[in-house]
Amino acid sequence: MQGLEGARYPNTWDCAMTILKRDGVAGFYAGVVPRLGRVIPGQGIIFMSYDTISMHVAKYLDDGTNKVTVNLSGVQSKEIRPLSCEQGLLNRADGSARFSHGSTSVVASVNGPAAAKNRRQEKVDAATLEVVFKSDKGAPTARDKEYEVILRQTFETVVYLENFPRAVISLTVQVVEDDGSLLAVAINAVNLALLDAGIPMRSLVGAITCSILDDGQLCLDPSLTEGDNDGILTSLTTGLLNESQYFASSEICRSVLSFVRIAQESKFQKAAA
Repeated sequence: MQGLEGARYPNTWDCAMTILKRDGVAGFYAGVVPRLGRVIPGQGIIFMSYDTISMHVAKYLDDGTNKVTVNLSGVQSKEIRPLSCEQGLLNRADGSARFSHGSTSVVASVNGPAAAKNRRQEKVDAATLEVVFKSDKGAPTARDKEYEVILRQTFETVVYLENFPRAVISLTVQVVEDDGSLLAVAINAVNLALLDAGIPMRSLVGAITCSILDDGQLCLDPSLTEGDNDGILTSLTTGLLNESQYFASSEICRSVLSFVRIAQESKFQKAAA
């Protein structure tokens, strides 16, 4: 399978954890990022944007089944899990798609553009993009709400919302199974669902999760177990910083954790005396 050429995008989006620099190089090879540019250690999502999509989408989809499965290997420090997708699987949606990375699977549906049900949903000059993220655990969590915001902000930049003033486009993301790289899989599923619905977009959006291991190796598409071993609960940055600065900050954080541990040990020793 031939890969698409990567392109340089000066305004490449910052990720949730500032993984990709604005001047980074984004590439796409059936879901793999061949050239990552400058990456800050941690874990997050890499977003890729393309100006042309219609001539390429047909290369990866079988017109007879609307399904494609790709198994790629030899990617940096580990093999990327098998990729599979299917479009048009929901009859009651204007567009739908299922995207899977290994065991992680997400179904996305699109309804609209449709008239807004109330005035609060209306925008005079553009459509409103609504996103509902449903996990496989039942009740919505704070992470689900965070994913809704990320998905909405991501696709508001590529969908021609100005073509549908006072309308609403509804995106529903249902997690079938979560075995890591969930947000990346959700982004890819929504992208295919929008294409299936015929929603005009400025570019194609793709995503993949990457992690930097302790030995400096790049790990693409980590599983849930690998992702849980990252050791970082929250990474929030304002502005840009280079790799050495990020590592220095991480070491300072470790020293703070060591101080807390010593303080607790001292407290228990005094209590036991």
